This record gives sequence, C-alpha cells and structure tokens, in this order.
Amino acid sequence: VRARNRTRAGVGVNLPDHLLGLRTGLVVRNRAGVRVGTVSRIVTSADGTVRSVLVARARGQGHLRLAPDALRVDGNVVTTSAVRLNR
Repeated sequence: VRARNRTRAGVGVNLPDHLLGLRTGLVVRNRAGVRVGTVSRIVTSADGTVRSVLVARARGQGHLRLAPDALRVDGNVVTTSAVRLNR
C-alpha cells in the first residue's frame, strides 16, 4: 500500500491512501452503517506510521482500538471492516 506523508499540527503522519482525511472527531460506522463511535486518537509510531486508531464508543461505552488496515475514510465518515473489535 502506497503511503503519503501528511503533516498535521507540525507532526508528520504517514497515511496510506485509504486513510487520507483521517482525523479526530470523525464518525466511525461498521459495514452495516451502524454508528460505532468517533475517532478520539490516532496512535502513530516514531516515524509517523499510523499504528492504531482509538474510537470513543457510542453512548459512552469506553474505547475501541482499531487496526488502520480495517478502516476506510470516505469524506467525514470512517468505515470499519473489523469483525472483532479489540478493547
């Protein structure tokens, strides 16, 4: 997967094409369109590669940690293909 370097708030973040536009506050939905929550944090490694995405669950039910390869950004919505969601 080809990655593009994007700088946000002075920090380099390497985003693969399917994650371009990823930012905190975006709504996360599953493949059925059900709201899972909102992006609360993007965890990166020292070189700026996205390692995981923390999602604040809908209705205040804690957080989920999702792998970046299970996510796709389309406009202002993130869709997860994760079958099993890790806490």
